[in-house]
Formats: sequence, structure tokens, C-alpha cells
Amino acid sequence: MKTKRGITMTSLSIYVVLLFSMITLAMLVSNSVNDRMFNERGLVINVTNADKLQYNMLNSSSESYTVSAFDTKVAFSNGDTYSFDKDKRVIYKNDMVLVDNVEECVITSESNTFGKTYVNMNIKFNKYLNELERNISVCVEE
Repeated sequence: MKTKRGITMTSLSIYVVLLFSMITLAMLVSNSVNDRMFNERGLVINVTNADKLQYNMLNSSSESYTVSAFDTKVAFSNGDTYSFDKDKRVIYKNDMVLVDNVEECVITSESNTFGKTYVNMNIKFNKYLNELERNISVCVEE
């Protein structure tokens, strides 16, 4: 009896199905890794922006003796001004971009009888679908 050798149509279709399933699995794993990478990168960028803003605001408050806060602007007596542009999603320091990816910024101010003025900025950053909300408070003594 003669045996048939070679690739049959059935075995070829099985090979093709296995190949496509392995390619699909590799693509799913790759997308999962990319999503996690972008999520982590967004978190790092948001935390860096929040820290940069907090550092600059603390320096401005330590060099000032008065502060004025408005809806979208904070002005220190040393000449530093911080303003929020909702359309461009940035916070400016002295008309130069300090931080970006700002979704929301709420500025409040309160003074007490001891000559201290507190400025609070409640800020929401958003980068690569990763949101970070931070409350930055500074105090200026007159």
C-alpha cells in the first residue's frame, strides 16, 4: 500500500489557524503592556507637574510678604504671578508656561487675624487618561 506524504489541506488550515491565533495573542499582550506603560508615564508626568508647581509656589511665598488671589490668578508681592488658562490647559508663571495638562484649577484665599494669608489651589491634572488631583497650599505672613 502506498502512503501519502506531504502537507494535506487539513493540516495546512490547522497551521494557518494556529499561526493567526498566536499572532493575535502576541498583539493582545503587546497592547496590554503599552496601556500600562502609558498609564505609568501619565502618572509620572502628572506628579512631576504637581511637584514643580508646588516648589515654585513655595519659593514665591517665602520671598513675599503679601499675596492676592483671584479666580484664575495668584499674585505675590515679589512679582511672581501664576495664572490658569482653561482653554490651553496650562498654568503660567510670569507669562511663561510652568505646567501643562491641567484639567481644572480652583483658587481660594483666606486671611486670619494673625496677619497670615493662605492661598489654596485645588488642581486636577490629566495625561494619558491618568488623573491626579492635588491641593497646593501656601502661606504668606505680612
